[in-house]
Amino acid sequence: MTQQWSLSGDALTCPDHVPIWLSEITEVNLLFVSGGEYGSAHFSCRIYCHNGKTLFLRADVGNVPDVLEYKAFILAFHAVLTAGFPRILFTTGMRSKFGYRLFWWITAITFVGVEGLVVYAVWHRGKLMVGVIFMVVVALLGAGLLWLIQRLLQPGHYDPKAIPTWLLPRT
Repeated sequence: MTQQWSLSGDALTCPDHVPIWLSEITEVNLLFVSGGEYGSAHFSCRIYCHNGKTLFLRADVGNVPDVLEYKAFILAFHAVLTAGFPRILFTTGMRSKFGYRLFWWITAITFVGVEGLVVYAVWHRGKLMVGVIFMVVVALLGAGLLWLIQRLLQPGHYDPKAIPTWLLPRT
């Protein structure tokens, strides 16, 4: 993990930061990200607090020691939270349903637009077989991307006592 946060009694502590009291936590969001702003596939945990503070923990898929430490921390963290803090939300995906829907629809419309351009090009150039093949490939890529967006980013909840396997590294 990028910073060395640990569980110490009823707080999360890190040598460089003020402790985060477990009673201040309102939401834990787990996510698997296949790239994005950090460039590599990683597991992430965002911890949101009453005071607006957000803690972001992540583990890159290719970094085995980091992944092992992350998984152990997440499992221990969830065990402590479920034992004593029943009002915490355990979520996955994007936090904003509006943002998720907007992103999904923009992606879908983009692929429909690309399909429209292909149909237009095929219609005017007469390359029917190449156009059909390209249309099928673009349609499959679009469907695959929309499925991936839905699988990884759709807002939802999970049971903290049975964390879905795709939200945790395999070890």
